[in-house]
Amino acid sequence: ASPISPCDTIAEDYKTSCARSQAQVMRFKFGMETAAIAKVCIDTENSKITYHCIDAIGYFIGQASRGKSSKIILNCQEIADETAAAQCMAAAAGELIFQDYVGWQESTKEICGSLSGQYQTSCRERVQQVKQSYGRN
Repeated sequence: ASPISPCDTIAEDYKTSCARSQAQVMRFKFGMETAAIAKVCIDTENSKITYHCIDAIGYFIGQASRGKSSKIILNCQEIADETAAAQCMAAAAGELIFQDYVGWQESTKEICGSLSGQYQTSCRERVQQVKQSYGRN
């Protein structure tokens, strides 16, 4: 069975939460590294699973970084796919805001600033959305 199983076979309504959890299952139960997890997420060819699975990687990296932007950038860059790596960074930046890590304001600027073009723009937009959602300045 694929490491993404059962997320690829369950009802559509459950794919999102399954994909979010399955990224952690791949890391802790199967001992997979970030690059391998991301490849499984992308190879599902189900955009919903891919998106939420990559987000979950970013959330985990954000938490594991203890707020250190350099660690987030380095860890997300392990993902070969540029779009997924950028999404990982944006999700991790959002996680810093959500967790209210000391210095998240500077860290999120560094994370988004490490990206180029459309990726930087979408990272900044996501940071803005998370700040609004949680009433952070």
